[in-house]
Amino acid sequence: MREWPVHVITRAEKHSLLAHLATWQARGLATSIQLVGSTKEWPETLLLSKPFWRENNLVVLPDTRYEPLNIWDEMLTAQQKTSAEAVYAVCESTDFSRASSWGVIAADPFRLCEKPQQALAESANSYLFWGLMMFEKSAGEPLLQAHLASTFDHQWKPVAARVQLVRLQSFVDLTRS
Repeated sequence: MREWPVHVITRAEKHSLLAHLATWQARGLATSIQLVGSTKEWPETLLLSKPFWRENNLVVLPDTRYEPLNIWDEMLTAQQKTSAEAVYAVCESTDFSRASSWGVIAADPFRLCEKPQQALAESANSYLFWGLMMFEKSAGEPLLQAHLASTFDHQWKPVAARVQLVRLQSFVDLTRS
């Protein structure tokens, strides 16, 4: 068992989730809860959590399923071996419809784009879309600011961070099917 502390960012109206998290806390699991109001996009929500960031932060978005199940360990190992400031767990796809619904990244040089538009996406033969991310505290704000900016203009954003990629075998966002 990892015994990693968990920080959950949610809204006050998520009563069942809050009740479930209370059972985690009652069992002694290191769980903190941050209630936030509505935000425009997910990177803004994560930026609001900055006071709770630790030296290394793993971001797992809700309602996702992925393999391999030990990907968190692979991400941490990749970060430690390479001194990466961020690690993304990625899948490759040639399906534009999938790329246009997700955040995609390019590895060399590292840049990211949230939900690329048709002309931008058609310029590539394949896409690396990300499912999970891990970042060091010092790299979190510029990284998430780049994600946030790209959610509005859907353009590539360069990020001056040492980034490592690990491969997912599968990734499903249950809210997007």
